[in-house]
Amino acid sequence: TLEEVLPSEEVLWCVMEHVLRIQVGIGEILSGLWVRNGYSLRSQEEFYLQGQYCNQCVDLDIFLLQVCVMALDSDLFLTTLLQRYKLDPWFKIWRLLLPLPTC
Repeated sequence: TLEEVLPSEEVLWCVMEHVLRIQVGIGEILSGLWVRNGYSLRSQEEFYLQGQYCNQCVDLDIFLLQVCVMALDSDLFLTTLLQRYKLDPWFKIWRLLLPLPTC
């Protein structure tokens, strides 16, 4: 069964947190929030998104997020996603947020 193959929820939360941090960081770099840090962050972002490494980086990260969405509580996942991208105030659900497990 699937429960036998997947790691525990705590491990999945930690994996999800790591992958989300990467995705949020890439999004911030692409939107120009890290301009003052020069070319070092820009080159890391370009390396991460390069076509030849896409199968090793981006695709696997997206796959891990898909596994986490499937296996974890969807409300907590969406809440975490909105918080990491700092979108939760825009959706006015901050009063309904559930406490998140820590890694």
